[in-house]
Amino acid sequence: MKERKTKAAVKALVVKTQPKPIDPEKPVEPYYPPYNPILDWIWSAPSTGSVQPSKPAVSKTVDYEVRLTIGQKDYEVIIGDVVTKGKMDVEPYIKEGRTMLPIRYVAEALGFDVEWDNPNRTVILTDKEYKIEIPVDTNKIIVNGKTYESDVKPEIVNDRTMLPIANIARALGLVDGEDIIWNNESKEVIIKRQVKF
Repeated sequence: MKERKTKAAVKALVVKTQPKPIDPEKPVEPYYPPYNPILDWIWSAPSTGSVQPSKPAVSKTVDYEVRLTIGQKDYEVIIGDVVTKGKMDVEPYIKEGRTMLPIRYVAEALGFDVEWDNPNRTVILTDKEYKIEIPVDTNKIIVNGKTYESDVKPEIVNDRTMLPIANIARALGLVDGEDIIWNNESKEVIIKRQVKF
């Protein structure tokens, strides 16, 4: 036979199940439901409603530096704080007072992609900001469609295009003494450039 609950017991049970009043002095702790992979998949599914425009990507710049020495095939690349050493198959040299450097090694060390357009005999350097075309049979350097005159024609030595890098560096807005540094004692060339990503 079931026990009959008294009015007092029922009242106590009702009071016990009622939500507690909110204390404005005490912070409310957030409620986190248990993980449910089905709900997670539903919530992450593409919405058919209106889409908010995404924020534009923030570009980041990284410091690149290349160091080459006249008469040596070894060179050094510094990207941010990371230093790597490489070996070229041709040495930089000085001709008629101009420092001739292998454009592929220098350009790649400064963050460019390098291509050779064989039918037009043109070196093409590209990155996020620049497209540089160097037709080796002319004195021209074309930067984003604008033509600059070089005072020295490129030369091909051991299948490598050699060029006074100062001509390209100046076309990119690099400054002698700041971004292009020549150490006469050690015969070292240092070229610095900030690359945007």
